[in-house]
Amino acid sequence: MDENKMKVELSSESQHARGYSFATVALPTGKALLRDAEQRARWGVHSDAMEIIKVLSCPWAPELCDLRLDVPTLDELNYLAKRLSDLSQEEQTVYRALCQRRFGDGTGIEPVSVEELINMTFDLDQVPIASNIQTDAELGTFVMENDLHPDVAAIPEESLYLLDRARIGALQREQMGGLFLNGLYIEAGNYVLPKVYQSVERPVDEPEDRAVFRLQIAESSDRGWDQPEESLEWIELPVSQEEAVMIAHRHHELCVEECMLFAVESAIPQIGMETIRDLSDFRQLNELAEQYLQMSETDQIKFKAVLQRNGVYDLSDALYQMENLQQYEFIRTVPDEAVFFKEYLAHHLGQDFDRRWLDTLPDGTEGYHLLERLGAKMTEYGIVSAPGVSLFQAVSFEPLRNQALTGQDAAEETGLALHGDAAAPELAELTMGGMQL
Repeated sequence: MDENKMKVELSSESQHARGYSFATVALPTGKALLRDAEQRARWGVHSDAMEIIKVLSCPWAPELCDLRLDVPTLDELNYLAKRLSDLSQEEQTVYRALCQRRFGDGTGIEPVSVEELINMTFDLDQVPIASNIQTDAELGTFVMENDLHPDVAAIPEESLYLLDRARIGALQREQMGGLFLNGLYIEAGNYVLPKVYQSVERPVDEPEDRAVFRLQIAESSDRGWDQPEESLEWIELPVSQEEAVMIAHRHHELCVEECMLFAVESAIPQIGMETIRDLSDFRQLNELAEQYLQMSETDQIKFKAVLQRNGVYDLSDALYQMENLQQYEFIRTVPDEAVFFKEYLAHHLGQDFDRRWLDTLPDGTEGYHLLERLGAKMTEYGIVSAPGVSLFQAVSFEPLRNQALTGQDAAEETGLALHGDAAAPELAELTMGGMQL
């Protein structure tokens, strides 16, 4: 994760599902990645879940990590991160001073609204600062030389040497709410919080974000990776063929495939720079982005879970998985292997069984071994079956012949075929793509 961004942890804890899920995301980022983080943290899955956001690190204002935030939204934190990243280094230092002045170390104070933190990024040029002042004595000298205090200014110049400069500096600092930070003296006491931003969950004038992939590109050059910043451009996929030609021409190339790829931001984290590498498969990537947008959110989540389960080697493989999602069963509501084991038992014990007996079972390794026996995998998004295998298929307690057997091997051991018309008749009734428990 990028150390030059705000790192945020999302979590959800459901009493009903008796599980805890979490995800991390680096801000600022695109809206699609925000939604992916919420999906990995299983937000919105359980009505009783407690959903929490915590700032783990922030290079521009470490003080934010100590604050208790009052019901923040991920979109608001993303906007705050964007505002902070756009500040100059001097403005970031002033912002930190305001945080220290207003919130101290963050302990023992009421929760802070993200709206207030966002508004603190405005009007920072109204805060008085002085450079190269790091002690009360240096501040006292500055006060005397610039007649900043009326009592000091009234003293004859020939008597100034008798004054305690450090005491004068401390007096000025305490009266004006001043702080020393990063070589600056910052008078934060008289800062008036502006009301530029008002908290709304989703601004109505917010432009639609359709970007599945954001690619940073430039024309091919003998300079290779050493390209000037102004020659780089971020483009968003999917794009029309006409737009792709215009993009290529802007970089003096006949087609986008001939451009150089420098960075990737992906709404599908499993398909990133390691998978794409260059623009030779631009058309496939654009096709994948277009098809992804046409999927329901449920299938988008399932698709990412399948990619994580199987590993992605190239774009052709990703497109194949997209076209064959119906081969997989997917359960998003189960947080871990132990809970799945109890769900599996309840499924086979029948409707009259009192599930409360299962709550008395310790959380052992049975769930892990059951998934292994089924050829299923636990992903960040939920549990994914082996292709063509039901997650609730009856399996023997006997261990696999070879512990390395998974997926197709597990399916063959249970007597199930994996593809097409050869699928076992007993699975024909299952609507695998729609089995979201």
